[in-house]
Amino acid sequence: MSALPRLVLKQPTGWFAAGREVAEALALLPDPVFRLYMYLCLNADRHTGRFRIDSLNLARVLERDPTVIEGHLDELCSRGVCHRRADIVE
Repeated sequence: MSALPRLVLKQPTGWFAAGREVAEALALLPDPVFRLYMYLCLNADRHTGRFRIDSLNLARVLERDPTVIEGHLDELCSRGVCHRRADIVE
């Protein structure tokens, strides 16, 4: 049996393999809420899994109104995808 060639990443840092949680979120969340979820995943602190919420900045980046972003954050929390305390989401 021959060994498979070893995978060499073009970008060895700054990426993650989407696992079970992402697949579940994709099936559970509407598109704009999933887009916010993915932004949070990509930008959360790698050691704590936390992200400091700045609704104005998120609104700018995701091209949404800040009140819409707050609604999306509420949906993430109500569906148990994230937990939020003040301006920190985990």
